[in-house]
This record gives sequence, C-alpha cells and structure tokens, in this order.
Amino acid sequence: MDKPERLTSAVKITLDEGIVRVIGLGKPHTADTVREMCAAVLDLTGGRRLPILFDTRNWGEIAPTSWAEFIQRIEDICPAAAVLGILGDFDAGYVGSYPMIIDSLVIPFRIFQEESAALEFLGQFLTAGSQAETPAASLAYENGHVRITGKGSHHSPATVTDTLTAARRLAGGRRIPLLFVNPPWEFDAPSWAQFIGMIADTANAAAVVADDAGVVERLGAYPEVMSGLLVPFEVFADERDALQFVEDHTAG
Repeated sequence: MDKPERLTSAVKITLDEGIVRVIGLGKPHTADTVREMCAAVLDLTGGRRLPILFDTRNWGEIAPTSWAEFIQRIEDICPAAAVLGILGDFDAGYVGSYPMIIDSLVIPFRIFQEESAALEFLGQFLTAGSQAETPAASLAYENGHVRITGKGSHHSPATVTDTLTAARRLAGGRRIPLLFVNPPWEFDAPSWAQFIGMIADTANAAAVVADDAGVVERLGAYPEVMSGLLVPFEVFADERDALQFVEDHTAG
C-alpha cells in the first residue's frame, strides 16, 4: 500500500508509522513555501501534531524570511522535529543560531547525520501529538476531534486558557470539534467569559456529554448563547448523539 503523501512547490511530504517526512526537492525556500508546507502537513495528518523528519539533503536555498515564518508555525504542526543532512550541505553560518533558538524556545529540535538516530529521537514524541494534560483536564485527539475530560477542578480563566490552548495545539492550529465528556467542573463568570472569548478561535463546534442534571443546570444558557453567536454548541445526554454531532462538523 502506498504511503499517503502531499507535494508542494518545494517539498514532498509523506506519513509513515506516525512520523511525517518532509523531503526537499532542491527548490528555494521562502516564507510562502513554508506556509504552503505547513498547510500541506496539517492536511496530510488531519490536523494532528506529529513528529517531523526534515530531509534536507536536497533542500535548496533558504531565504532569511523563511526562518521567521518557520519559527512562527513549527509548534502548530509538530511536537518535535529532526533535521537530516543539513550539516553535510551547508556550513554552520548558513544555518546560524536557528536550531538552537527553536530547540530552546519552541519545540525539541535536533540535527542528525544518521537517519536511524533521527528516527529514534522522534519516536519519543509519537504520543505527544495525540494527548495532553492540563491542571483541569485530560485531552486526546480522536478521529478529527479533541476529547476533553475534566478532572473535577474549579475553573479559572487561567485553567480555561490552558485547556483550550492545549486543544488548539493537538489540532495543529486548526479549528476542529471539541467533545467535553460529562464535565464535573465548576465555572464562574470570569471563566465563562474567557471560554467565550477563546472558543471561536479554537473550535468549529463543541459538544458536551452531560447525563447529570446538575451539570446541565450549571451550564445554564451558555450553550445557547455560544451556538447562536459563535460556534455550534450543544449538550447531549447520550455520548452517541454527541459523537454524531461532532462527526457532522469534522472536515472530511
């Protein structure tokens, strides 16, 4: 069976056993080609952040502006990256301090001469693109949506920010459905305000599975408000109905 792949103006992108390979085609790299590459990676992975191996043995010229674009976008498309071959083609001055900057400030980022070593490094991060933990919730990427299970914590604007930021990273920066499973959490007014302020930038739809009348009561009118003004947002007693709702809003 052929491996799924995408082709852009500067790279070929393949997906094999959870690791994305971005293979240079010898073409120049600019801010535009970086944006094109990142969009193609997310399209190939369905929005999941998976480890990436950049095969730069035939990479081509790198415009300075492409580095800034790369640093801005790399965390949205992967939890870690390895570069194969770049030191064999370019001197250290060509690469400059970018690997160190990315590794220290953004994501784990290493340069390798041997593919086996690069794959071993990336293997540590195979689950990092599908699960996340915040102080108030456990999150998992599942079939095009993010499942969020509350830990029973009282929410604050900070915990809302942490949870929705984690959901966005799991989705690779794309707006995909969120599924909140029977959340036994407490929301105060500032937390709801923070949630409403972030939800439209994080999700294209949200479903809550709540078979507890107390949870429904605490949700109050907020689902109707959000569904009417921001994104489709509904509460379900049966998880099967919630999953159908989520599926209806998942991009094919």
